[in-house]
Amino acid sequence: MKLNKIVFAALTSVMVGAACAPKGGGSAGAGDAPAAGTKWKEGYGGDSVAIEVRRMIEKVCFTTRGLRTKILSSALETDKDVSIAICGLLETDALFIEPVEQPKVNGVDKDYANYPNQKPKRLEVKRSYWTTSSGTYDDREALLLHELMPLIGLDDVDLVRSSRLQIALGATMGQVNNLSCDEKRLEAFMSGASYELMRFYTRDLGQVGCEPAMRVINRNIAAKNLSEISAVDLPQAYLLGSFIGLIREKSGRKVAGYLKNIRTMMEEAPKLSAPFSPEMCSGLVGATNAEVSLECSGFLALLVGAPYHVKVGLKSIDGLTSDFDRASIQVLNVLRSMSPLVQESVGLTMDGNISQTLVQRAIEAQNWPQLSYLGRLQEQIVPGVRPSRVLLNGINWARIANIRNSNPNPSHLDRGQVIVRCTSLEIENHSTIIIDGEYAPMRCGVASSI
Repeated sequence: MKLNKIVFAALTSVMVGAACAPKGGGSAGAGDAPAAGTKWKEGYGGDSVAIEVRRMIEKVCFTTRGLRTKILSSALETDKDVSIAICGLLETDALFIEPVEQPKVNGVDKDYANYPNQKPKRLEVKRSYWTTSSGTYDDREALLLHELMPLIGLDDVDLVRSSRLQIALGATMGQVNNLSCDEKRLEAFMSGASYELMRFYTRDLGQVGCEPAMRVINRNIAAKNLSEISAVDLPQAYLLGSFIGLIREKSGRKVAGYLKNIRTMMEEAPKLSAPFSPEMCSGLVGATNAEVSLECSGFLALLVGAPYHVKVGLKSIDGLTSDFDRASIQVLNVLRSMSPLVQESVGLTMDGNISQTLVQRAIEAQNWPQLSYLGRLQEQIVPGVRPSRVLLNGINWARIANIRNSNPNPSHLDRGQVIVRCTSLEIENHSTIIIDGEYAPMRCGVASSI
């Protein structure tokens, strides 16, 4: 359905009604009378319908306050402070909500009718629409957001603004759902969105396993002619979201879906071995200047080199890191089955061998499961040669010892173990054992520290 543009005169705010508003809603002209049989009321008393509508608007108000003004303005293509405008309808008593039996706009029955030119502004709602099971909560919210647009001075041609707002609200509340994963809605949303808004939302799309998002992201990267950094940033955000979903989903079809999406994005988006941008890095859990090299070196470096607190933060359920390690190895296993060209483009291999950068990241983070797995992959690439002979040459052991001794793994403390300083030689010996497929506790001085 098409919407006629709603035009506001600069001083008189004379409203031209939208004759083809969406199925339930419509805008009434300044001179239109209220629906027959209704009475103007001061306050809502015990009217449950008016109270429910007001509460939904309050929820929209509170949620918009959780979004940066720049993100909302980008989504709705306006310089207006959208949060202040929506919240102001309620906080300044600028809006009266009136349940009626049948709102009409230009003689056509609607579920809503808005009167933006009256004082206070008025929103008629069809009583039976709220007292029966007419649509889902998302349906009701979508229609209400459409009605709010003219009430804050914005048009909503083809539901573009209200759809973008609903998607942004869902992302803020962690409620990305089937409605916002629809490819057409995503296209409408991202085609007019700034890079900042796209990145803000893309991680959540990955986290819920939204497969159509990959196509929309890649189309918009090309269409918007983004910088090289931004063009890498968006796929990385999607991958990070998919990985978080994989961490939290231990088994079943969803796991297969996450791995499929990760594989597809890696095949279609080159240069994913690039470091995260400062904006992406700042979004990772508790990044500090001392840990930037560990946390922000790119997607694969994060898998094998994430510090303990980042693992716990991305899991954010029970404080354990085993699911992070399991998900990391699942992703590396997917990469193992991909072509050498893809493996090199995403940073898993270099010069025909496993990337030494990844090996060093795993050792710096004391991530022994990943280090062991990297060794197994190397054995498949070059059979008959110990991985340590290829992958540990040139490692800066003094630097690693300094990192290890400055930031002991908190999981050791959880297990009540004694933490002692390790020499660079002790760390090198232990890393050699692990990467070559054996296992023994690390011995530093006289105490076990693994």
